[in-house]
Amino acid sequence: MRTVLRSSPLAKGLLALLALAASSVAFAQGPSMQERVDGVLSEREDPGCDKLFALGARGLVRDALIAAVQTELPPWAPLRAASCLTELAVHDEQAWETVQDLLQRPDQPGFVLAILDRAHALPVERAELVAQHSLERAQQVRALQRTVPTRLKASPYPSVRALAPDGKAVGNGD
Repeated sequence: MRTVLRSSPLAKGLLALLALAASSVAFAQGPSMQERVDGVLSEREDPGCDKLFALGARGLVRDALIAAVQTELPPWAPLRAASCLTELAVHDEQAWETVQDLLQRPDQPGFVLAILDRAHALPVERAELVAQHSLERAQQVRALQRTVPTRLKASPYPSVRALAPDGKAVGNGD
């Protein structure tokens, strides 16, 4: 009777389903997209956004990046996430909304510089908005007052370069 069950089409189908189920369980136990994105962001050397984008569908990576800017990773990881979100913001509205929110965070001026450094990847209209937000933040945060104008002057967009103040710093010099 045992031999008959092993060779019957029903038994083979059942075994195939069990094998598939077992492999699905093994697959499900692998690292989640969030864990993979966090791992890449946490690397000492900057892996670049392309390595992150290669992890899976852009929407899934975007969602993991959005979560990463709010997590307790090494200090550079949320800044890398913001930088890569800026690249995604070229065509992704949710990424663009997140970038705009990050520019307004009063407790984290580093996001301004990370986003400003990738603004060249954005369409000119969005790059101009990033530049304007960056200048506003530079008036509020002393650490940004010299850096933001320097980075604006390095933009490939003439309209962004034109927003840079003539002096060395922005703000009232406090």
